[in-house]
Amino acid sequence: MGDDFRCNFGTRSTKAHFIDEHYVWCRAAPSDVVGRPMPFSISMNRQQNSLQKFEYWYYNDPQIN
Repeated sequence: MGDDFRCNFGTRSTKAHFIDEHYVWCRAAPSDVVGRPMPFSISMNRQQNSLQKFEYWYYNDPQIN
């Protein structure tokens, strides 16, 4: 898979890595939106995205006071 194989987190995307026919790995794109779902999709050509409705949640980093 080339650079057009992407994971989309809302309006941001990162390169996706094909593991096998069941798994794709990607690092989440940075976001300042936390505590609510972002639409998630996968694209093989940067134009057509997966049709399933997946949500990705960002959370604040844990803190110890």
